[in-house]
Amino acid sequence: MSVDNVCNVSQPHKIVGMPKAPNFILGVTNYKEQILTVIDLKFLLGISKGPLGKCRFTINACIGNSFYALLADDVLGVIDVSLHNAKQIEVLNFKFLMLDK
Repeated sequence: MSVDNVCNVSQPHKIVGMPKAPNFILGVTNYKEQILTVIDLKFLLGISKGPLGKCRFTINACIGNSFYALLADDVLGVIDVSLHNAKQIEVLNFKFLMLDK
């Protein structure tokens, strides 16, 4: 996902569950008259296997005709990364990068 796909960062809204969705999809939410699929990034990236904690933000993104709310504990900024130091994870319409420490 490119930073150009990010529409805004907001506080989480009410999430309505979706039956038979993958574990990392918590459901959908309504934000400014747009339905967004809510994704638990910690679960998706293998950082957390437990129940959803208190997320303080959603990163709202649009990719093609699909809208997503990515749950995040914090948003600190945007950085440039070198692809040779990162592991790529492709899920749905996203390509996530896991950075080596």
